Amino acid sequence: MASGLGLSHTTLAQPFIGCAFQGGVRNEFTPADAALLYSKVQVSGGPLTPKYRKIFFNDELGGTPSSTDYLTTVINQEAAKLGKPGKAAAFEALVVNHWKAGSYVLCMASDCSAYKADFSIAGLLTLPAKNKAGTVTPKAYAYSDFVNDLYVPCVPNSGCSAENAAYAMIGQVADESARTAIDKAFANW
Repeated sequence: MASGLGLSHTTLAQPFIGCAFQGGVRNEFTPADAALLYSKVQVSGGPLTPKYRKIFFNDELGGTPSSTDYLTTVINQEAAKLGKPGKAAAFEALVVNHWKAGSYVLCMASDCSAYKADFSIAGLLTLPAKNKAGTVTPKAYAYSDFVNDLYVPCVPNSGCSAENAAYAMIGQVADESARTAIDKAFANW
């Protein structure tokens, strides 16, 4: 199926997805293929019927960003930069961001008091662009990002500050990369 969708750098070689390097066999799913998958799924007439496209996105995290989401911070900063701070709330109410993150932990010590982490995120950000007549035309952007072999000096899932910062960082990098698209979407607001 991956090949049929054009995911040319995806290989599912393990009997179970999500098992790191079990038995010396690994799955490969590149950030480029993840973004391509999202872009194909969101297109009407793509590989999923409307019913299954809705199920796909309902299973994803996200939706309209809350006031505490970093994406909201980015939108507010861009609105202010463009001289449109009063329009940010209406813009944000129409933003939809669906995403999936993933991670692997590889212990660096026998007691797993430190580990290397692989973090990834991919998703589809839909921004409310307006045409010159003022009609909102949603514009979707597929994205992905990853970090590999990030050293984290604590026990996995302990909630230490380094771990919390690492988890927050991957999402913030994706949100930061949306600034140009947000500026374009704000053009006619």
